[in-house]
Amino acid sequence: MRQHDGGLSAYSTGAGLAWHKSTASGGGEGSNCVEAAMAATFVFVRDSKNRSGPLIAVPVPSWTAFVAVARLSSTVVMPTSA
Repeated sequence: MRQHDGGLSAYSTGAGLAWHKSTASGGGEGSNCVEAAMAATFVFVRDSKNRSGPLIAVPVPSWTAFVAVARLSSTVVMPTSA
């Protein structure tokens, strides 16, 4: 039985995606950051120093929420445990 992966396997290497870095990390040549690339239903994230390394796939709604919180905060916000 073939397992459905939501189209993720097509992006397993990150080839064909348009990768972007934050301008706050030094833009195109910053070395301490991650890169993000948008696909139809996922945003892919990778380490800019290891472009052939693993990718993290984040559903678009989750990425949108993350970016909204990041724009509101000038510091890292860590959840507290109950």
